[in-house]
Amino acid sequence: GFKRPEKLLKNRKTINVSDLNFEKEDVNLGDIGFDKLLGKGKPNKGYRIKVQYCSHSALKKIEDAGGSVTLTKK
Repeated sequence: GFKRPEKLLKNRKTINVSDLNFEKEDVNLGDIGFDKLLGKGKPNKGYRIKVQYCSHSALKKIEDAGGSVTLTKK
């Protein structure tokens, strides 16, 4: 079988939209240790999120809830 070289594997710390449960609306996910926002679930309010990576479904759900996503560089 085929094995991918270890250096190509990316270990990303992810969080789902359904797990966003913050009091404040401005959230920098990088500051709390997350690299990528995924789209499982629904947000409970319109967050303004800063994160390094974001799936298309997460972006759509956040924007539909009245929030925004800003992609940051590492």
